[in-house]
Amino acid sequence: MPMVHTVSPAPARPRVGHDTLIVTVTPSKAAAYGQCPLYFREVHEKRAPHVENRAIQRGQYLHALLERYNQARIEGRRMGVDEVIVRVPMPTSFRDSGDDERDAIAFARASLRGHELWLDEQDFAALVSAEQYIRTAPRSVAGVDGAAIVLSGRIDLVALTRDGLITFVDFKSSNIPPAEVLQASPAAFVQGHLGEYAYASDNIEILQLVPSTGQTSRVRLTGRDIEAGAALCRAMVKSIKDDSYPPHPGSYCAFCDHAVDCPAFTGRGDMVANPF
Repeated sequence: MPMVHTVSPAPARPRVGHDTLIVTVTPSKAAAYGQCPLYFREVHEKRAPHVENRAIQRGQYLHALLERYNQARIEGRRMGVDEVIVRVPMPTSFRDSGDDERDAIAFARASLRGHELWLDEQDFAALVSAEQYIRTAPRSVAGVDGAAIVLSGRIDLVALTRDGLITFVDFKSSNIPPAEVLQASPAAFVQGHLGEYAYASDNIEILQLVPSTGQTSRVRLTGRDIEAGAALCRAMVKSIKDDSYPPHPGSYCAFCDHAVDCPAFTGRGDMVANPF
């Protein structure tokens, strides 16, 4: 049975000057800015409304299912797949259609069974009960005066390997595209530093997992990730201070609700190199 460890809550944030710009950076914000600063502005700065499409609801449903299942495993017990499905509310839009409901149940069963099999195969030394949200104290941004960043984010699952590696598992509801590799560094930087803050360790790996298929993608926090993340944070803060968000069109434009209003979108969705 896996051991259970508990992460202490983050200490109180120190005071900062009233004229200091505080920028909160999360893994999703880092990935969004790394993809396209203009998209980041529309979604995270202007807080433009998202279209609550099926993909978003599917992801929310997956995380709710796995959170319930993993909490039971952390407590030393197993929940059956059908028991988890019964206990976790299904999105209303899925229940409104018979076909969608059947698809959602099939997806839930495949994801839970795949995750259970994957978890059993890993032979982790321990699953860790952590604060769902971890938040760092404000820290200065090199090269940007009058600004500080706060790293904040949710960790889906934390596991310790028998050789001491700390693994942060990030669940995905659909296949991880090859382009994810281009966006991994800034998100790994943020998530990894959340881990360093909680564990005072740099022996951290970020593992992305699609439970329904078993597909995984691993990123170790390296010096290159740290520098890439630091550069991205500096660029993000500068964009906010200057109110300047240059677009970087790419294949992800096909999934952006704001592409129709973007001056750089051509409709081709060609991938471009990540500038960060």
